[in-house]
Amino acid sequence: MNYSRPPLDIGIGQMKKALLDAKGRGVRLRYLTEITNDNISYHKELMKVVDKLRHLDGIKANFMISEGEYLAPVNLDEEGKIAPQLIYSNVDEIVEQQNYIFETLWSRAIPSEQRITEIEENKTVPRTEVLYGAENAVGRGVQFMKNAKKKMDIFFDSKAPSIVVEIDAYRNGYMEIRKGGGKIRAFTEITKDNIHYCKELIKIVDELRHLDGIK
Repeated sequence: MNYSRPPLDIGIGQMKKALLDAKGRGVRLRYLTEITNDNISYHKELMKVVDKLRHLDGIKANFMISEGEYLAPVNLDEEGKIAPQLIYSNVDEIVEQQNYIFETLWSRAIPSEQRITEIEENKTVPRTEVLYGAENAVGRGVQFMKNAKKKMDIFFDSKAPSIVVEIDAYRNGYMEIRKGGGKIRAFTEITKDNIHYCKELIKIVDELRHLDGIK
């Protein structure tokens, strides 16, 4: 579920009752969503209702799945409102496919307690994860740069200078670090193909060095 869904599940009595009824029948409830500073209070309540609650950054979709059925809202445009249309299926292949998607996302998520601690104590709990997709990679890169205060040391291959120079989010991130007094050192392999980008990169880092054969 995306970040807007928990307030509905907790705030609307009929939905909360349905979850409690299912739990009372012995149904195992696992809930995957994005926990933010704005919805953290709802998640604390939700933790009392479901068996397991986990957090995953950037969730955009909403769907529910059981051992034999799949249900998902069609329209996500109006935040805080119940979708007027739903997609329902009890086709085995569709249920199996969506279950696979859920299990994949679930394995990448972190426990709700850990995420709540991060927010309330304004600290990052140590974790290592693999990010998938260009949007997620850029987003985490931008966040990494926002977290850098005193320095950022970079090691990248010969293709990376063009990415830094051409993607505004990266370029601006470098400039913000230096504007705040941070120092950026980078080294890469400077070639005939990327020399133009390296010349541009020199303008936004404190020091750029060359090393042959970086892969």
